[in-house]
Amino acid sequence: MKEETKKKRKGWRLGRDSYHKLWVLFQDGRKRTRYSIDWKHAYSKTRDPAIGFYNFRRMMKRWGMEARSVIIYNIKTNKRVAQYFEGEEIEIDDDP
Repeated sequence: MKEETKKKRKGWRLGRDSYHKLWVLFQDGRKRTRYSIDWKHAYSKTRDPAIGFYNFRRMMKRWGMEARSVIIYNIKTNKRVAQYFEGEEIEIDDDP
């Protein structure tokens, strides 16, 4: 009799499946990198970059003035999507 093995379900993974990456420099010199969570739960069928941006904005609001510089990158193209300095958004110049 052949024994069937159950396939392990694979959910979304940070870094591998994220749309954006956030890099933050704090006032005291600490640096952190965060990946966007673009899904509602680990086994959801779809991803939405708006969910990740909403979560990033909540983090920045919680950090407040403690975060000196924040840069958000698109992981696929490695281009800046948004940049903040001491809580204020800075315009990004797309021209090289």
